Amino acid sequence: MSSDYCPSRHRTIRRLTRVVNVGSVGVGGLNPIRLQSMTTSDTEDVAATLAQAIRLAEAGCEIIRITAPNK
Repeated sequence: MSSDYCPSRHRTIRRLTRVVNVGSVGVGGLNPIRLQSMTTSDTEDVAATLAQAIRLAEAGCEIIRITAPNK
């Protein structure tokens, strides 16, 4: 077996991995590839963060990460 993860972009090899749940969304295993992103707004601006999360969800994101920096 070759050590190349993807010897050809036209013939990808999907490795079997263990399933990890992010909330109710399964990642890995035989689950489909998940679209995920994170917000970039100032999290103290709740309205902007919520608006950005809604836009990401409307674009098809299944996992949206929001950071909350501490001081």
